Amino acid sequence: MRPPNMTALALTAGGSRGAYQAGVLQRIGEIPSLAEGPAPFDIITGASAGAINGAALAGYSARLQYGTARLAGLWAGLTADRVYRTGLSAMARNALRFAGDAALGRLLGGGRVQALLDAAPLRELLARELPLAGIGQAVAQRRLYALAVTATGYHSGKSYTFIQGRPGHPL
Repeated sequence: MRPPNMTALALTAGGSRGAYQAGVLQRIGEIPSLAEGPAPFDIITGASAGAINGAALAGYSARLQYGTARLAGLWAGLTADRVYRTGLSAMARNALRFAGDAALGRLLGGGRVQALLDAAPLRELLARELPLAGIGQAVAQRRLYALAVTATGYHSGKSYTFIQGRPGHPL
């Protein structure tokens, strides 16, 4: 069965694009006919930085203007130390692990390095700022048909798409 006509939003990857997207979404949230209502998107998809924006938009979908302002504020206050550990010891530790993987990966099994930089601060920031419980509420209250986020595995290079949506969605 084919779903009814829906409005979808696709948010692409790219670090700085995430900030641009947040700015555009904030302006959409300020449109008088939309500002006080829910987000007008039935389906939201995103990859990388777009996935962060998509998850925030879906989580805040009950209050478009509030949610888009929060998202724009998140990006406006973003600094390197809120994304990855910038201290010399953290960077040196990861560089040594990376060198060890490159030099001794076959002997040690490789794959110990999860990223070039320690992104623990980003995980903490997203855990604090993304209203993930709001996604399930939006689906349950039928404000959102589905959210799909795509991520790429660091070691495999494969893309993985995670979907949260109404029962019976096509994927």
